[in-house]
Amino acid sequence: MSTTLPDHLRTLGGQLDEAWMHRYGAPPRRKSVARAKLVAASVVLAGAAALAVALFGRTTGPGAVEQALAAVGSAPGGTIVHLTSISRDDRGVIVERAELWGTTTPPFARRWILRAGDGEPIEQGARADEYTQYDPAGIVYVRTLDGGIAEGTRPADFAADAARLKSYLRDGHARDAGEVTVDGTIRRRFVITPPGGGTCTYDVQPQTFVGVSLTCAGTPSGRTDQTWEYLPRAGNERLLSVTGQHPSARVDRAPIGPCGPERHTARTPPCVVSSPGA
Repeated sequence: MSTTLPDHLRTLGGQLDEAWMHRYGAPPRRKSVARAKLVAASVVLAGAAALAVALFGRTTGPGAVEQALAAVGSAPGGTIVHLTSISRDDRGVIVERAELWGTTTPPFARRWILRAGDGEPIEQGARADEYTQYDPAGIVYVRTLDGGIAEGTRPADFAADAARLKSYLRDGHARDAGEVTVDGTIRRRFVITPPGGGTCTYDVQPQTFVGVSLTCAGTPSGRTDQTWEYLPRAGNERLLSVTGQHPSARVDRAPIGPCGPERHTARTPPCVVSSPGA
């Protein structure tokens, strides 16, 4: 049996593995090739969210861990989640940058921009079984996936699985610093001392414990800065659309084709690859 998957899953899978190797020195265990690519479709971001929760654990505030665990990956109703993630190595050089605008309730849609190092950014989107990608030549590729599992039919993934989160929360090394004020906004802060060294601060909304920002510095993997912004969906639907962001671009609606051996770039139209053993 083979499952047809869009090429951006394969591309992102490679980037996710590279990020994992950079942080942990070994590739993640995967249940199957198809599963790996679907996990990667969460955009390096599921791994980033897992890193966030991996770094905070026991706190001094009664019930804080449970509240934080219950809120991981959640978002206020009727919103678009905007996640920004920047990772730097121990020299301060940017290793990867990622932005995702996604919905957690139907109708599902998402758009993301990924850039590895100083490479060219790739902007893609998904809604239902339709995939889009912006070509800097002034083209928006629109391709429809026949069969398989479409990214645009499920919510964007902003966190790892619950079992893993529980493990991280129980075994972490964090101090509940209580409420702090950042740019005039009150947040609940956790100060984390990772076992491998360095310091992290994880800020959440004080009433809901929904994540707002994560900053880690001095860790073996360098520095990580992540922010979560929650925007009203009404009036902001354009943020989810590649064509909406590039209204003057020519739209190319050719049939989706098989992937070739070349490396995927912003100028390579979305394609599919068959993965055995799905």
